[in-house]
Amino acid sequence: MLINSPITAQVLLPQYSVWEGFAFSNQQAVESREAEERLARFLLGLEHQTPTQQAEQIGALLAKAEQHNATARFLT
Repeated sequence: MLINSPITAQVLLPQYSVWEGFAFSNQQAVESREAEERLARFLLGLEHQTPTQQAEQIGALLAKAEQHNATARFLT
């Protein structure tokens, strides 16, 4: 499912995870437009968090990606 809706306040709440249900183990999903859109929402959401929360969220994303050898895709 592609994320085509405009960004809402829900997306920006720290407890909301744009990665919930995302298939990090699926290479096609990692390379998809959906992944790019989720990453954009993730980065926009970071603007509304404290530096500590930002570091935690980025660390959590990279840990998930690393488990499935997808880290390089999210860093490029």
